[in-house]
Amino acid sequence: MTSDSVWLAASGWRTAAYARVRYAASLSGKNLMTQTTLRTCSKCGASKAPGEFDLLKRKGRVSRSGVCMDCRRARYRALYRSKKAIPRRVPPRFPCRECDRFLPASEFYRDNRYGFGLVPVCKRCRLKQMKSYGKTPAGRDSRRRAKRQYAQRGRASKKGGAAA
Repeated sequence: MTSDSVWLAASGWRTAAYARVRYAASLSGKNLMTQTTLRTCSKCGASKAPGEFDLLKRKGRVSRSGVCMDCRRARYRALYRSKKAIPRRVPPRFPCRECDRFLPASEFYRDNRYGFGLVPVCKRCRLKQMKSYGKTPAGRDSRRRAKRQYAQRGRASKKGGAAA
């Protein structure tokens, strides 16, 4: 096993994009994985090993980022938190896709996968959808499967085994 593969295995870098960048680095004649000189992070000013910096591929050239991985992660973490803190502006009345009525936001289930953070079908219509699905063969099979998995998890926890 080469030092590159040991470093890759230890750091968890097993993505196709990273492999492409490494391949491009090998073609350019630079061995960016075995550089021994320390690099200085432009954000925190700390001297770190080259493995602590991301590989970049720009205009056919392969190089290392000027910002260490820790600073990049901290930046993206802060960016994520700042976006998460912005409250969604939900209109006072919202249209239901099923019954075409405008209802207050409290009449809809919350779900962040949707634009305003609300399911586009009101609670009453959603209940009708779930009841009608439960009467179909696919719905009954789904419910049986869920019950079986729930029972198996309960048995596994009583035996002291790990829940699957």
